[in-house]
Amino acid sequence: MKLLFEKDGFDAIDGLHNWADISCEQFFIIPRAFANFPVLKLLKKHGEFDIDDERNAVYLPIVPIQAAMLNKSCYADPPIPSYCDVAQRLLAYFEKLNDFARAQSGNKESFKRIAADIRMIQSQMRQGLENGMLHAAYPVEIPPEMQKYAHPKSTEFPGSGGASKN
Repeated sequence: MKLLFEKDGFDAIDGLHNWADISCEQFFIIPRAFANFPVLKLLKKHGEFDIDDERNAVYLPIVPIQAAMLNKSCYADPPIPSYCDVAQRLLAYFEKLNDFARAQSGNKESFKRIAADIRMIQSQMRQGLENGMLHAAYPVEIPPEMQKYAHPKSTEFPGSGGASKN
């Protein structure tokens, strides 16, 4: 997939122009390798989760320097070990909750909460990948002469709600 981004100064970077072609690939937020986790199987059984669904996907640049310039994660298949570790720990956490046990027993309210929480985590991970706060691939450094053209870095992790003003 090719996406177009308009950014002043991109013509100064490796022959890219103001309208630069950025090649992207579909990345699965919760990696396919985790499709058999019991919490995901439960959600899939009830039509609330599909590992291949667009809600579990984000398009990430495949060229590391382009990803860095846009302040996004770069695409990786498979993702780096630390990314997989985060996803695995989150899924394992859900399976320890009383709500998960109740959802397995047919409790609809518990099931709804688990499904909503998984969607919230997908959303936060998507935002982290899109704003460079979470990485599926090892990030690269932007050369000093190119830094003035880079997209500004976010200082707030998704879902954090920002710094307290009190």
